[in-house]
Amino acid sequence: MSTYRRRFGSWANALAEAGFEPADARTAAQISEADLLAELDRMATAKGETPTFQEMETDGAYSPRTYVDRFGSWTDALDAAGLEPRESGRVSDADLLTELRRLRDALGTEPVADDVRERGEYSLATYQRRFGSWSDAKDAAFDE
Repeated sequence: MSTYRRRFGSWANALAEAGFEPADARTAAQISEADLLAELDRMATAKGETPTFQEMETDGAYSPRTYVDRFGSWTDALDAAGLEPRESGRVSDADLLTELRRLRDALGTEPVADDVRERGEYSLATYQRRFGSWSDAKDAAFDE
């Protein structure tokens, strides 16, 4: 679904462009925490393991950003659902920099802090801790 989101802005917009009406046009604010947690549980049960952020984006009923907005972070959403994050250990520096480059490609320009907060897979604090500052993280990702 991320391809549809990139091209049309949202899954609902892609459906509308194709002449379909979305089955559930609720905005993120209208989705209850109980429904969000139930979807995490459904995916965990179906997969036999905790869903990742990426799996929720491609296979879930709700955007993982909705979980981050509602619970503060993806990990906090998993905690609220009684699930343990599947990946133990921390994300690599290379993966953090790859994510910044992905955001740049999606946005068409270097991301700013708000882009990371709103659309990034990892928190701004992770970049600041790992690289010393947001500016240093951007330098590491984009100084070519």
